Amino acid sequence: MKIKSIELRKLRNAESLEFNLMTLGIIKQSNTESIELPFATQILKQEERLQVFSNSYKLSNRSEYTAIIRAYDAGRDDAIKGLKANLLPFSRYHADSTVRKKASLLLYIIDKYGSSIHAKPDAEETAIVSNLIDELLNTPEYVDILNEFNMMFWVDALKENNTAFKVNYIDRAMEAADKPMVALADQRKELEAATKEIFDILEVFALMQKGIYNDMILSINALIDKHTKSKSDNKSEVVEEGVAE
Repeated sequence: MKIKSIELRKLRNAESLEFNLMTLGIIKQSNTESIELPFATQILKQEERLQVFSNSYKLSNRSEYTAIIRAYDAGRDDAIKGLKANLLPFSRYHADSTVRKKASLLLYIIDKYGSSIHAKPDAEETAIVSNLIDELLNTPEYVDILNEFNMMFWVDALKENNTAFKVNYIDRAMEAADKPMVALADQRKELEAATKEIFDILEVFALMQKGIYNDMILSINALIDKHTKSKSDNKSEVVEEGVAE
């Protein structure tokens, strides 16, 4: 019995991890003591490779910068909300119509950049906030209003958080492009080569002894069918070898 063909390199990193974990699970579900020592040794080595790849994959999707930039993102969101929340009563309820007009002007400027800035993708939100800050701080009339209302600290907080977000966002991007991704690609190639080798050994033992090995192949073929169908349903989502999601 033969193992069906599967293009391992066309699986996403997450799919590759899942496929190899499930393949290993199928083999390990069998009676380990009945598996010949050379094959058992291959399985142990594959477990080690899979653990290394799994750790690298998790590392590539988790960064110390992520928590930091989310904190700065929340900080700039809070600064915009705080500024608007404090301007709103001035624009609606202040007895002086001039004050109401000044507050309404600043609210108009903020809203001009969008009422849901926080919902934009990170890079787009950062650019929008930068433009808003530039307009507020480079227009003397707006600076005077902010100082008159004692609200300049909200803009200062917005600028501080946005600048910090930008710096850490770039640092995270550079980190993601660095060594861990190279290691991940190399580990995946090694893992896939070992998987093919295990499949070859499995087919040889199946020819000689059948039984337990044929059962393994049947289960692995069913798993391959599942992944093949999944890829045919998502042809546009092919990922190059070694490239993380």
